[in-house]
Amino acid sequence: MTAALEAGQEVSWCRYVLPGAGTPDGIDVARMEHATGGALSHHVIWYQMAQTPESVADNMAPFRCDGGIHLLKAGVLYAPPSGAGELTWPENVAAHLAPDAVTLLEWHVINPTPNPVRAELRVNLWRSAHPRPIPAGTLLFYDYFVHLPAASKSTARMRCRVTDDVTLMWASSHMHERGTAFTSRLLTRFGAPIRDLFSADRWDPDPLWFPRGVTLERGQWVEFECAYNNPDDFDVIEGAGADDEMCMFVGGYYPKITTPFGENCIYADGSGPIFDGANTCEQSLDCLRQADSAVAAKACWNATVEEASSALVDVAFVCAAAQCHPVCDADSDSAITPQCFDCLMQQCTDELGVCYDP
Repeated sequence: MTAALEAGQEVSWCRYVLPGAGTPDGIDVARMEHATGGALSHHVIWYQMAQTPESVADNMAPFRCDGGIHLLKAGVLYAPPSGAGELTWPENVAAHLAPDAVTLLEWHVINPTPNPVRAELRVNLWRSAHPRPIPAGTLLFYDYFVHLPAASKSTARMRCRVTDDVTLMWASSHMHERGTAFTSRLLTRFGAPIRDLFSADRWDPDPLWFPRGVTLERGQWVEFECAYNNPDDFDVIEGAGADDEMCMFVGGYYPKITTPFGENCIYADGSGPIFDGANTCEQSLDCLRQADSAVAAKACWNATVEEASSALVDVAFVCAAAQCHPVCDADSDSAITPQCFDCLMQQCTDELGVCYDP
């Protein structure tokens, strides 16, 4: 893929790829690598999509995707940390792509120079030599609720339940330039620490490989935390742009999780952000009903006391998405409109009861 960028321009380019097309059983990918040139590559992510080849047949050329393609992503095939990277699975382990598998390459690229440039992305795949390798997958635990107040240091913390017994082969993080440190750890099902997983003291670290693998058992937790320093005189929130921020734990593992959304820390019992504010769930819900901007909504989430974090997410994010779309945007950037709240009152009574319970 190539991209022409004007001076100072920041863009995201996407391209659909059908790696298994024309094969009877699909392909098993044992190794992947990529390289970029000509500009600053912010990230390259190769997604597995919840689409059919027919649905993308008229859109196979590279296209701008600055706003993201959020609702159609079913998983991650490859998520390296920088402008060049490589992933090789252990012997007899590979990522399986069915004949009708639709994937999407997303390339976020920046031209920091005063001159126009032409950037390039190249990706290579190698097939597994084994006839039936163990299927591999990628964890992508993403915190949608990041909020950095102006001229201050802050943190974002998240805890994700492991839904299947797997072996973790590598781990990494993803933040933007205001990120100063990252830590992650494995916890028992009761929240007691087992071991550290991955730590970094910069925003763009290389991944850490575990030569013998790390066993993650169903019911355990992966907890991670991002630390930030925001020197600007304005608040910064989660977003895809380089001027926004992110907090993400990424890890390659096998065998591939079969639990729906198990790779993404969504809908797993108790999973989600851990806030460190002082407001009750009810107070934060009222705050979201009055928020007049994305920044104000993020501030409402982060003002919640730790013990009420899960209850607020269950009612205003998870249940809103599952039961009240589209009257609720089900977006952590959004205020709760009167129409959305009416739906929550009708469809999310159990979750509201927990939220209002003192």
